[in-house]
Amino acid sequence: MKKKSKLLFISALTIVLLFYRADSVVAMANEEPAPDSVSSGPDLIEWMELHKDTGGTVKLTDHVVLEEDYTYCPNGINRPSVFVDTDKYTITVTGEIELMSDNHLIFSGQPDGKSIFYVAPKGALSMMGVAVESGQCALWQEEGAGLVMEDCHISGNIHYADTPFVIYQNTVYVVVEKGQTVNDVLPTEISCTVNRQGQLSHNEPVPLSWNLEGSDVQQEERRRLQLQGSFLQAASAEPALCTVAYNDYPLTFLDVTATDDGARYTFRGGYTKPEEALPITIISEYSFDGENWIVYDETNVKDVEAGFFIGFRAEECDRAAYSNIYIRLQWNDNGTRYFSNVLCYAADNLEHVEDIGGSRGGGTSIINLPEDPQEKSDDTNQAESEEGDGGAEAVNDGQPSNAGTSTNTGQSSYTESSNTNENRSPYVKSRNNNEDQPLHAESKNIGRSPYEESKTDTTVTEANNADNIESINRGDSDISEKDAVAAISVKGEGGADLSRMKEQTLHSDVRVGNAILIATGFVLLSVIAGIAGFCLHSRFGTNR
Repeated sequence: MKKKSKLLFISALTIVLLFYRADSVVAMANEEPAPDSVSSGPDLIEWMELHKDTGGTVKLTDHVVLEEDYTYCPNGINRPSVFVDTDKYTITVTGEIELMSDNHLIFSGQPDGKSIFYVAPKGALSMMGVAVESGQCALWQEEGAGLVMEDCHISGNIHYADTPFVIYQNTVYVVVEKGQTVNDVLPTEISCTVNRQGQLSHNEPVPLSWNLEGSDVQQEERRRLQLQGSFLQAASAEPALCTVAYNDYPLTFLDVTATDDGARYTFRGGYTKPEEALPITIISEYSFDGENWIVYDETNVKDVEAGFFIGFRAEECDRAAYSNIYIRLQWNDNGTRYFSNVLCYAADNLEHVEDIGGSRGGGTSIINLPEDPQEKSDDTNQAESEEGDGGAEAVNDGQPSNAGTSTNTGQSSYTESSNTNENRSPYVKSRNNNEDQPLHAESKNIGRSPYEESKTDTTVTEANNADNIESINRGDSDISEKDAVAAISVKGEGGADLSRMKEQTLHSDVRVGNAILIATGFVLLSVIAGIAGFCLHSRFGTNR
C-alpha cells in the first residue's frame, strides 16, 4: 500500500512539473528578446550601419546627437525592418544626415515634450522612404536648418522653419574689366537650391549682399580676392562665395579649382589670354618657395576658351620645409616674357589662397624670378606617365580639357566652381555644370500632404531596382542618381503596414507556443493513461 501511494505521489508531481515546464516554454516563446540599447549618436549610427541589412530593434536610453555626416542606405530592397525605439528621448541633428529606405526604417517613440527628430541650426536632415511614429511631435526644423522629406510615412506633427534654407548655392566668380570696379560686376542674386516646407526648389534666384570689408588694398591694387555674401531672404549653413578677378593684363587666372586627395595636388581652371595673338605657347609652372619654379607643361593654345592644368605628387611638397604652393603661367612673346598673377595656396588647406601679384608686362617678378625656370623633376614625369601622356586627364589635343572663360566685353561672367566634395551626403553637386541636384530626385508630389504615402507609379521593376542598388554600393558609375532613387524608393502598394509587421511577428510566436502546448498535452495524456493502467492492474491483483 505504501508503495502504491508513493507511485501515485510521484506521478502527480510529474504532472505538475510538466505543466509548469509547458507554461515556462510558452512564456519564453511569447516573450520578445530584449532589444539592444544605445545612449549616444555615434553608437546609434554604428548600430544602424551594422543592422541595415539584417534588421533588428534598438532602444534609446538617453538623448543623442548626430553631429557627423552620415548616409544610411541598405544594400538592396525589402531588407528586414530596422526599428529604433526612441522612447521619451530626442535625436538632435547638427551634421548632414541622409536616411534612405523603402519603408523598412522605422523610428517610434513618445518624446517628453519635444520631437523625435530635432534639426538644429546649420544641421540638415534628408529622409526618403522612412517612417516616423509619434503621438506628439515627430519632426522639428529649427530656423537656419534643412529638412527634406520624400515618400515618408509620418505619424505626428511636423514643425517647419519659417525662413527658407539654402541647401547649396552656386559658387561664382566675376571678372572686372579695365575701367570697372568690383561694385560694377557683383551679382545682386545667385541661383541656389532652396529647402522650403520639406521640399527642394532648384535653380532659384536668391537676393544677397556682399561684404567688402577688409578688401580695400586688394581692390586698389586690383588683385584677385574672394568675398562672402549673406542671403537677404533665406538662411544658410555657409556664406555665399564670390571670386573676383581683374582682367588688366594678358594673363590672369579666372576660375581655379585646387584639390588635394592625399596622393596628388591638382590645379585647373581658366585664365585670360590675348585673343588677337593666338596661337601662343603657354608655360605652366609651380613652386614651393616662390623663387625656384618647376615647369609643368608647355601648351600650344589656339582657343580663347582653353584652360590650364597643373598636377604633381604630394610627396614633392615637403610640408615640413615649405608651407605654401605657388602657381603661375608664362608667355614668351618674341623675347618679351609675360607672367600671370601668382596664386599662393596653403599646402595643408587649399581653401586658403592669396593673389600675390607678379610681373605683368615683361618686368621683373616681385618674387625674384630666376633666369631660367627649372625643368620638371623625374618624379613629376613619372607621375605624368602614370596619369597618362603628360597629364592627359587635363589635356586634349594639346589643350587643357577644362576650359575657362575669357571675358573681354566688360560684362561680368559667372560660373560654378568645382566642389571637392562632389560625393558628399545628403546634397550632391551636379556634374553637368547646369544645375545642382541633391542625392535624391525632387519629389513629384509637391503640394501633397507629408503624411500621405506616395502613390507615384514606377516604371522600374523590382529586379532592376535590386540591381541598381547593388550597383550603387559597388560604386558603379553607369547608374544615374535618379535610378538610384527609384531603386531605393520601391515599396509595396500603399506602402509598408507597420502594424502588420508587428502582427506577423506576434502570430509567429503564438504558433510556436500552440505547437508546444499540443506536444505537452500529448505527453501528459500518455502519463495519465499509464498511471490509470497501473492503478487498475494493482486493484485487480489485490481482489484476486
